Amino acid sequence: MNKKHYKVPRGQFEEEQLREERHDQNLKAIMIILPIVMTAVLLVGLFFGYKSYLKTAVLYTGATTSEAYLETAAKEDEMLLSVVNSASAIDPSYVPQLKEVKGVPVAACAAESLEKMLSAAEADGVVLWLEDGYISYEEQKERFESAMTEYKKSAKVSTVRAESYIRKKIPKAGESEQQTGLLVYITTEGNIKFDQTPAFSWMMKNASDYGFVLRYPEYENPGGISYSPYLFRYVGEKNAYFMRAYNMSFDEYADYMSYH
Repeated sequence: MNKKHYKVPRGQFEEEQLREERHDQNLKAIMIILPIVMTAVLLVGLFFGYKSYLKTAVLYTGATTSEAYLETAAKEDEMLLSVVNSASAIDPSYVPQLKEVKGVPVAACAAESLEKMLSAAEADGVVLWLEDGYISYEEQKERFESAMTEYKKSAKVSTVRAESYIRKKIPKAGESEQQTGLLVYITTEGNIKFDQTPAFSWMMKNASDYGFVLRYPEYENPGGISYSPYLFRYVGEKNAYFMRAYNMSFDEYADYMSYH
């Protein structure tokens, strides 16, 4: 006669002990695997971050050394909201990293945004001409002195009166923001005033999307420079966005940010 074999059930204590052992094994496995996964993620992030850094370094400075890039990037970032005028002149030796756009030299940090803005305008059927960008200290000096001589001759006024008039139109050397390479002179086809053209309307509507703002608006500017619809300053997309949101001019915003 065959005997029946019965499986003897585990006691409650044994089952709890088994569950605890499995739980401990799972925890040990997690403690081993988790650091490996986190390390792998960190290494991948560092790898792609470093590649992005090298790409940016070459784009803005043409350099492959971190020291050269960091030094230039720091100067460019500081210069974005630096006001240049008679009360805050720029060092004669200052020369930004430059890149040509449409044959015109501009600060390298503004070049890509400027190219995109000009292309966007063209796509919208708007003609924008980039007339001027970076101007060296020496060239600005020549421009100012030439304008002084011409005005004195035509208006028959003293040197003092000529300088008072010309400085509202053309800054003296060291007082021009074009030496930063961040200020560009933009116009369009035809002989009518730029601020009466569709091109100017397009700029006022869209320039801030590319980090550019009208540098010298219609109301009085602290530096004494008269209203100019042609001069647009690159300040970066973030600053341009907030200047528009706060309805602030460049001078007002730069002053506000100096306290924050």
